[in-house]
Amino acid sequence: MEKRFIPVNLFDTGTMEQWLSEMAAEGFVLDSFSGRKAVFRDEYC
Repeated sequence: MEKRFIPVNLFDTGTMEQWLSEMAAEGFVLDSFSGRKAVFRDEYC
């Protein structure tokens, strides 16, 4: 698991989707988020 600060506006769905796609390309899948922090699972493990 890895925690990261969300660098985009949560209500800007297009930008949020793009950021999550970039994270997925790196092998991270969103597990949960709270406030401005996101928790990702590493799919390569």
